[in-house]
Amino acid sequence: AEVSCFCADDLDLCVMARDFKADFVAALKEHNYGSRCHKLAQIGKDIKAAQVPNVEALLDSLQPEAEAVLGKLTVDAAASYAEPIQAFSKKARLIVAKAAGCHSYAKTLLDDPSKTVIFSATKSGLLPADARAAFLSSDSSRKLKKFLLKCNNLQPDKEVLEHAWQLFGEKDKELFWPLLARAESAELLQQYLDEGQDMQSWLAGQNTDKIPWLPQLAHRFPAFMVKLVTGGTLKWRWYWVKEILEQEPMTVLQAVILGGHEQGSGPKKGYLPTNKNQDFYSTLVRWGWRFRQEGKKSEPGELMLEICSHLTSTASEQSSGTFRSKGKGKGMVLMSDRGKDGTVDKTFVGIPAVERLAKELMDITSTRHSLTQNKKIELLMKIWSNLPQTHKNERVALIFAKLMPSFSSPGEDHREQEIKKMIDAFWQILAEVGRSHRQDLLVGPYTGPEDNKKPQGCTAFLKVFAERLPPTLAVAQFFKVLEEFEAGTEAYRYIQSDICKSSNGRHDELMQSVFKKYLLKDEEGPVKAAEMFQALLKDARSRDVIHSSFNLLIDHLDGHSELGLLQAVVQRMSALERDGRTKGKKETTPDSTMQVPIEWLRLVELPEKEPAPPHTQFLLAVLNTGIGEKELLGAMIAKYGPSFFWESLDHVLFAAQKKLLKRNAPTPQLQVLKDIDVAVIDEAASKAKAAGAAPAPSTSKKASSRIGVTIKGADGSRWGTVVADEGTCWKLDSGRIAKKVTEGDKWNWADGA
Repeated sequence: AEVSCFCADDLDLCVMARDFKADFVAALKEHNYGSRCHKLAQIGKDIKAAQVPNVEALLDSLQPEAEAVLGKLTVDAAASYAEPIQAFSKKARLIVAKAAGCHSYAKTLLDDPSKTVIFSATKSGLLPADARAAFLSSDSSRKLKKFLLKCNNLQPDKEVLEHAWQLFGEKDKELFWPLLARAESAELLQQYLDEGQDMQSWLAGQNTDKIPWLPQLAHRFPAFMVKLVTGGTLKWRWYWVKEILEQEPMTVLQAVILGGHEQGSGPKKGYLPTNKNQDFYSTLVRWGWRFRQEGKKSEPGELMLEICSHLTSTASEQSSGTFRSKGKGKGMVLMSDRGKDGTVDKTFVGIPAVERLAKELMDITSTRHSLTQNKKIELLMKIWSNLPQTHKNERVALIFAKLMPSFSSPGEDHREQEIKKMIDAFWQILAEVGRSHRQDLLVGPYTGPEDNKKPQGCTAFLKVFAERLPPTLAVAQFFKVLEEFEAGTEAYRYIQSDICKSSNGRHDELMQSVFKKYLLKDEEGPVKAAEMFQALLKDARSRDVIHSSFNLLIDHLDGHSELGLLQAVVQRMSALERDGRTKGKKETTPDSTMQVPIEWLRLVELPEKEPAPPHTQFLLAVLNTGIGEKELLGAMIAKYGPSFFWESLDHVLFAAQKKLLKRNAPTPQLQVLKDIDVAVIDEAASKAKAAGAAPAPSTSKKASSRIGVTIKGADGSRWGTVVADEGTCWKLDSGRIAKKVTEGDKWNWADGA
């Protein structure tokens, strides 16, 4: 009876049906859902492999009794479980039918009294024609049609959409949206999403949410999706925009960059769900610079270069202005390219927008299809090369110069290829602007009297150029500029002070080379030369550089100088000498290798009308004795170091300029003696004498004669010079002490005493 649907003569088929039913009942008894579905699907595959002539009949024959699934039951229990077991069995047969390829079987269960069976039937491979017929049928219930709306096999043609809108669309647009999103053509979509339509208003209000089906729509109808954004219905969202970028990237790029439709957001920053979304414009533009068309021999940035060319084209519609965002959520504003007088500056059309694109290029840090610094510079120069010649002027050249990367930080010197490429890029810009613009960019316009015109300041372009290079190369490029144009004093000072200045004097020699070059400018005069040296004196840390640079200045001034300037040099040298001996500052002050400049003493002359104090005359005489080992100055330098020369010369220069301060005689404070009790002191002295106390020790002659003598360690190293006798030890100028009990063991007198 179980297999009565088959011919009695076909015993093999009957046996097969009985076996399938046994397997089906066994699968229903499986408690694990995944295992149960797997076994049911296997039964369907076996039925398909057996090529049964009437699959639907075989599937109907699989319906088991409640006892077969649950075991022996009472009459009441069997009656109560009959309907659930039937529904459970029908849902299982739908799984078997789907695996067996019998798609028409689901149609037979659409009118089942169980809603769960109907829902499963609409989801289990219902044929499109059957789904459409059931949906449009007047005999189908509203509940069935609601289930069919969620069936992916229901094709949303015009008639189906109209019927669905009448039934559900006006009240439940969220239910209607998945059906509309599967529409066969953009025309059908437009019919419901045109301006003023209810679905258009509903969709526009969903911009804060992640709307389903938009990625599929973007993949099928990219142009229509872009139209929805430009029409104000949608905002860009990266999760569906990337579907368009894979097919028609130029459509999106033109809408955003040329059309100014930047509203939207990019992907989230990082991986935390709470992170904010990135700016859409930046995300898109940086993607555009890294994009390379697959299957074609293309280079990164080709589409973006095309956009840049369009922006600067004088025939472009953008010549009237450029769209810019007013801020998040505030829409767009048209930035005019007109000047203050209201006229359009044709040499600047599109440049603000191009600058924005180029800045995004140089700020790319993504490691996916990453761009090296060399590639960024190359693309930046392609943008420059594609500009119309009318746009290649000083103003635009400075913008591109500021976009160049910087390699001036310590440790960037090894990036030789990138630095060379950047230098070549700067000179390419300078070559293409023409000689007159090049002069204005590098040294500025020549101003002054007609017969003595010369550059005055330091140009912004030169500053940008120098700031992006290591100091060594910056000075070399400045000298290259001087081969074509003479620069103004401010340009020399900027390179010397701002570029070459360092905390430890490592670039002081570069500073001196700039100063030496400046001295060749005869037209500036001695005052300008001295002012330039003062800047070097303030910034340099190397005593050798200051020493030799002052010699250059003296030679330039034909052996003359000014005592105030000389004293400033002496005081600076004295301060650096102290820093060289101070712990913590020693690393920032290079060691001096030059002898003290006794030749500078010829610049010093004490006044005759008002003779200087004797000690000052004596100091000057000592300074003129020479620096040999057997000469007085040499002995004093050996004993006290070069600081003796600098401090003595500083004192002499004060006298030479009549700037010695008169010392005021101190007023005795005799009131402090009123608290002394002489009687108590006499009484204490008498007691000490009676007790036979030894007299107070007197200062030994040897102790006083050892002040100023140098002490050396047992290994011959110099410990320092004695500055005080502290009883059990000698205090040295180096801060150390020498214990008297260790004399001969750990240290000795330098004079052999």
